[in-house]
Order: sequence, then C-alpha cells, then structure tokens
Amino acid sequence: MQNYVSGSSPACRTGRSTAGGETSVLAISSLVLAIISLLVSWLSIPAILCGHFALVRIKRGRGLVGGRKIALAGTVTGYLVLAALIVFSTLGSYVRESVARSAAKEQIFALSAALEMYRADNGI
Repeated sequence: MQNYVSGSSPACRTGRSTAGGETSVLAISSLVLAIISLLVSWLSIPAILCGHFALVRIKRGRGLVGGRKIALAGTVTGYLVLAALIVFSTLGSYVRESVARSAAKEQIFALSAALEMYRADNGI
C-alpha cells in the first residue's frame, strides 16, 4: 500500500471518497436526456451517445470517475425510447397506408356506382 502525504491522495484532492469517485457529468446528462426523451423522442440519440461516452470514461477513470449505473440507466432508457419510436413510426406508416388504401377502394366503388347510374340514365 502506498503512503500519501497529507493532501496528496485522490480523496483529498477531490474532496470525495475514491470508492465511487466523482459522478460523471456525461452519465447525468445521459439520464436527464433519456427522461426528457420520453416526451421529445429524438433526444434519445444524444442520451445514448452521452451514456456510451460516460461508460468509456468511467471505465478508463480507474475508480476516479463514478456513475456507471446512472450511465447505464440513461443508455438503456435511450435505446428503449428509440426502439419505441421505430416501432410506432413503422406501425403509423402501415396504418396510414391501410387507411389510404381503404379510402381509395371506397372512391373506386363510388365511381363505379356513378358510372353504372350514368349508363342506366343515358341508355349506354
């Protein structure tokens, strides 16, 4: 074990315990963006990026940077919101296409009925 001169240990320099380290700002940003992305879905992409960058910095920080669980929560929430966005966009486009197809069928049926009535009225 290494002896530290008073004031030279990592705990003394940061004023915090070295067990968890200082919480990563990127990890907190990731979680905040992920929570906001529940309302504004496109923010899930920055949440995912911040989460991944935070995880890399935490891993390289060797205990001086903490917040791994916060970064994971932000990243996972971001991925879930992004997946939901993709699913709902795909379903939305399928529903729009189905509605448009049904409307087109109804218009064709109405035109066909009008044509038959025109033929009957004019003896064609």
